[in-house]
Amino acid sequence: MAHKEGSHGLKKKLELALDELTEHEAMKDALADGIKCWACDEYMTLNTHAENDGHCIHCQAGIQLGNSTAVNLFNSAMGTP
Repeated sequence: MAHKEGSHGLKKKLELALDELTEHEAMKDALADGIKCWACDEYMTLNTHAENDGHCIHCQAGIQLGNSTAVNLFNSAMGTP
């Protein structure tokens, strides 16, 4: 019986690790998708935004990133509005 409980504990740990990995991958995907320009509605990655000195790579509008951007990216990754 103790062996079964040990297996159950290991199974639970593996399930939790898989859930955490899935959440991490979702966040990574959302960050890779990047941000949407307020002026032209085009998307760019956070890296390209940074490389263009904080401006849209399509229309050159200035885009300031703040906590709301991070929250929106997190919510997008988690599938919440």
